[in-house]
Amino acid sequence: MNRQPQQESNLQAAAPTITRAEVSSASQWAPIRYDHEQEINEHTSNFFNYLKLKFPTVGEDINELYKTLVIDGAMDINLLMQPSGDILKLWTQHFKQPPGWFFTLQNTAKEWQAGYQGLTDRNWRRVERCKKREEIARKKLVVEPSSSVVEDDGENA
Repeated sequence: MNRQPQQESNLQAAAPTITRAEVSSASQWAPIRYDHEQEINEHTSNFFNYLKLKFPTVGEDINELYKTLVIDGAMDINLLMQPSGDILKLWTQHFKQPPGWFFTLQNTAKEWQAGYQGLTDRNWRRVERCKKREEIARKKLVVEPSSSVVEDDGENA
């Protein structure tokens, strides 16, 4: 069973009509700065949670959008908000999403950013857990030096 056509119609129905004037007059996106990849992942999740609160009737579709863009597509909020036209092309041609919802997402992100208070304590704990897991993995790699696949026959000495 193919849910894609139904999903597109739900997203298109939920997306308000936005004129070009509204898009161009909206405030500019200020890229979110971060020191660790998990931080931008947390910001992105926070935005999508806000998006679900703003459009509660299409919450499941937003979950699918998150999975498609963020989990499978490795996108984050900064990438989604790039001012170039390339992101719209990626949105419609690669991710097969309706353009109206893209403009809604971008305008909602600007609105969200204007009132956004940053990462919560819970978000920061997730970031710290991720850093600890990475540190443990790094230490495991250092414990034993990597061996060479190619045998040393003494000629390179």
